[in-house]
Amino acid sequence: MPVYPGAKLVADDDKHKSADVHLGFGEWELRVRAVSYGTSDTQDQVTAFYKKALGRYGDVIACQGHTPVGAPTVTAEGLTCADDGNSNNVKIDHHDYAQATTASS
Repeated sequence: MPVYPGAKLVADDDKHKSADVHLGFGEWELRVRAVSYGTSDTQDQVTAFYKKALGRYGDVIACQGHTPVGAPTVTAEGLTCADDGNSNNVKIDHHDYAQATTASS
């Protein structure tokens, strides 16, 4: 996942932590890295950037709560904004928008 242009790394504190998790099971492995970045750009600018970046993997939907924002409202794979109890979504912490935009990758 590309880092948003001009975003600055947010130092670890009580609200912003980083992680590097690597799991391996035979030939299968999963690596997840999470860090926090901040920018003075608007939420709409950051959302548009990541919708474009994620679009190479398939349909991208934006949700506010359990409601879709814009189109599409459902992906080709059937993913929606509904809470199905399986936590199949990504959350943007809107509390950080008061000072800066934060996204994790």
